[in-house]
Amino acid sequence: MPALLASIKKANLVVDAGVGLTADAKAAVQTAVNAQVDAKPSLRVTIGLGCALTQLGDVVAAIEKSSSKLSGSVTASAKLTAALGV
Repeated sequence: MPALLASIKKANLVVDAGVGLTADAKAAVQTAVNAQVDAKPSLRVTIGLGCALTQLGDVVAAIEKSSSKLSGSVTASAKLTAALGV
């Protein structure tokens, strides 16, 4: 039982990190794009930022999906531990 409780705690941390990660990823890419708009970037940088922007939605969706699945498991585990009176 202690191992289960420790795992639940760790999983909660990962869920919280996923939320922060999506926000940070969006902000980082947007900041990079904004910084390059006025800087007359090279073609290589322009293409790289364009790729990052097109992939950002997929990355965010993958993180959110994983966080959601993990959150569901954490909720189920919490119900189990509550039912066991732990």
